[in-house]
Amino acid sequence: MAFLHKKPLLPLHSISKSNKNKLSINSNFHTMEKENLNRTLLVELADKVGISMDDLLSHCRRQQLVDDRCMIVALLINDYHLTQKEVAPLLQISQPAVSKLLTRHEDLVKYNASYRNQFNSIINQ
Repeated sequence: MAFLHKKPLLPLHSISKSNKNKLSINSNFHTMEKENLNRTLLVELADKVGISMDDLLSHCRRQQLVDDRCMIVALLINDYHLTQKEVAPLLQISQPAVSKLLTRHEDLVKYNASYRNQFNSIINQ
C-alpha cells in the first residue's frame, strides 16, 4: 500500500487575500456545523432524559428540572467530551452555572440512590 504524502500547508502570509476570505468562511461554516451538531445532541439527550427543550432552557429552579439539567450537563461533558464553555451557550447559562450543575450531579450520584438509578438507566439505554 502506497503512503500518500500531504502537501505542507502554506504559511498564512503567503495566502492571497481571496484565499484568506475562503479560509474564514470555511472556519465559520465548521463552527456553525459544530453548533448545529451540539444542538441536535442536546435535543436527543433532553428526549432521553424526559424533559422538554422549553423546560431545559428555562431558568426554573424546580428540583426535578434542575436534576434533569444536571444529568444532561454530565452526559455532555463526560460522555460527549464537550467543554463547560461549549455547554454553557447550549443551555443559555454561564460557565460557572455549568460547573455548579456538574458538581451537583456528582453529589447526587454519590448520595441520592433514586437519582443514581435514574442516571444509570439513561446511560444503559
